[in-house]
Amino acid sequence: LNWNPITRSTNAFSAPGYSNELNPSFASAVYFDQTGGRQNSMNFTGQGVYSLTNNLIISGRLGHYFLNEKLTAYGQGDRSNPTINCAAQPSVSQQFPANFGCQRGTGNGVPGVSATEYDVTARNQYDLDATYSFSMLGRHEIKGGYQYNGISNNVSDGNNDQITLRWGTGPLNGVGAISGHAGMIPSAPGATGSGALTLFETKGNVSSKNEAFYVQDKWQPTRRLTLNLGFRTERENVPSYAAGLPGIDFSFSSKIAPRLGAAYDLTGDGKTKVSAFYGLFYDRFKLELPRGSFGGDLFHTVYFDLFATDNINTINRDTVFGAGGLATAGGACPLGTQTPVVGRVRCDKDFRVPSNTGGPLTQVGGIDPNIKPFQQREVTFTFERQLTKIYSVSARYTRKQVLHAIEDAGFPNESGSEYYIIGNPGEGLYKEQADMFGTLALKPQRQYDAFELRLDRRFANHFFFNASYTNSRLYGNYAGLSSSDENGRPSPNVNRNFDQPHAGFTVAGGPDNGLLGTDRPHEIKFYGTYSLNWNQFGLWKANTTDFEVFTTASSGSVITTFITLNDISQIVLDKRGDQGRTPTFTQTDFALRHSIKFGKDGRFTLRGDVDILNVFNEYVVTLVGPTTEGLGNIINVSNFNVLTSTFGLITPAQSTACGLTASPGQCRLITAYATFQRQGSPALAAAARDLASRSPLYNQPSAFQGKRNIRYGLRFIF
Repeated sequence: LNWNPITRSTNAFSAPGYSNELNPSFASAVYFDQTGGRQNSMNFTGQGVYSLTNNLIISGRLGHYFLNEKLTAYGQGDRSNPTINCAAQPSVSQQFPANFGCQRGTGNGVPGVSATEYDVTARNQYDLDATYSFSMLGRHEIKGGYQYNGISNNVSDGNNDQITLRWGTGPLNGVGAISGHAGMIPSAPGATGSGALTLFETKGNVSSKNEAFYVQDKWQPTRRLTLNLGFRTERENVPSYAAGLPGIDFSFSSKIAPRLGAAYDLTGDGKTKVSAFYGLFYDRFKLELPRGSFGGDLFHTVYFDLFATDNINTINRDTVFGAGGLATAGGACPLGTQTPVVGRVRCDKDFRVPSNTGGPLTQVGGIDPNIKPFQQREVTFTFERQLTKIYSVSARYTRKQVLHAIEDAGFPNESGSEYYIIGNPGEGLYKEQADMFGTLALKPQRQYDAFELRLDRRFANHFFFNASYTNSRLYGNYAGLSSSDENGRPSPNVNRNFDQPHAGFTVAGGPDNGLLGTDRPHEIKFYGTYSLNWNQFGLWKANTTDFEVFTTASSGSVITTFITLNDISQIVLDKRGDQGRTPTFTQTDFALRHSIKFGKDGRFTLRGDVDILNVFNEYVVTLVGPTTEGLGNIINVSNFNVLTSTFGLITPAQSTACGLTASPGQCRLITAYATFQRQGSPALAAAARDLASRSPLYNQPSAFQGKRNIRYGLRFIF
């Protein structure tokens, strides 16, 4: 049982003068004291083994996990009241009327609130298996079993409504270019101003389960040959946060995973072994994608009209949508009409289009009916040789390849929103859509090749060690479930990979396949322990002291220049690794553990621990390039619009031709993206290479290795 609640009362590292919105008179530490709270967390596990007969063993395991991520969500305020800002377009000088309740640059005084009412995740896991040994054409050890993994999430969090009001300007002033429209949407008759309402929240109560059956046979047909033959199959359901809408179901036939291994005693004396392994592996689906793509996350910007009868106290969500009205899934931004979409809404831009609504595919997206689960293949070859009784060497080659990835790969729709196909990028429904639009459909590539040399010393004369050197390469265009292109963003299946047609291509032109961010071609590791038994000196008979050391040295990580283009900040400029690598990373850790045994037969142990991380207090650069646009070497070229003909992605003739189609905004963006895929953008590349336009922090160190850390512990073991 592990009960691990966290209580927060203050934040000693708050910046002085922190602008808090609850009470501006609070100092930083006092403010965080008000917004701290408690995060409940616990888990327990249990297991049992029963020997039914001499050759049949049954074992079982169970576990439960609970977490409520609510630590900093206390004291944040009431999310039901909107924050209203009275602003104006720079080109409009008209002031709000005196009876409106605010002037330009003021508001209703309600602070912005971001709060979590609850975000509870629970997990239950059960395993049951049996192992049976017998002889038939050699020696067999067959193991089979069943696994259950269930996970649930109950969440309600987000921001209060954010409303910006403008007097004397239409609802879509400045929005046309974003949506791909050539013109403006006219104001409704009698309108005297406009407003923008932003909705951002997450809600839902869902559960999913993963079940698996497996069987494996360790078979020794001869004394020198051992075969490991295994088979595993799983089924899994991925839930929808929006009630009544479908999720994803993977059947047992979708996740068939063979495990094939062989080991051979090459010299017949048990000192030399060669082995090989082949296996397919499937990922267990996380809830990040259904939260974002199946109705959990709501993120809309809604533009609406103001009228002379309005004032700051009458504007709220019900005013905009009408009583009981809702945001439009997929967005809606109609041209050539003064008729609202709903209530007063003239344009609704949806930045979290639910992909499982069953609406028009090219507006809201959808789930590929033939979606394949995330699949990775692994092949390994190993050579091992025992040199002496205590020393052995080994060499191993491994290749790991992603065969199918699952992402929310997308396209722009007519309203300028991003709609997503939940499926396998480069395959299936996504490729069909890309072919229809005339764009290229990149298939994810992530291939890891590694060759390892290792020297091991068995425990003898009070100490052991192992040392290894690995030469490897990580190559492709897929930054992984925890995206290294986004500084390790932990959003599996919904990172910015393949989100729009221009993602995965370089500004210089062509696919961006290359060395991925966590590629480290050289790595050396050493781990050793010396165990001192004080009895050998005639002292403290029941006392032992262990001295442990671990050291590593590895190549630096890859540094790449990225461009922000239409809300995606991971567009490679020239090629991956264009700025080289961070410095070589080295670190040595040390541990001291002293154990005192007492009680009958030494059944009790009192153990003291000292762990020193980064003994030599090294301070190596681990991240390069914080810019004014964000972390990493990200360049945001101002005044660049893919729809402007001067930038060479769409010609005036193409823009005119798109204007004659049923979806002119979508047509223009798709046309520009198709050009970008094939030739890049010389104009954007030239602007990005202009050193004068870059942040002075470009390519400068921004994160460093953690300083020396010493931890103490005391344990009672029984």
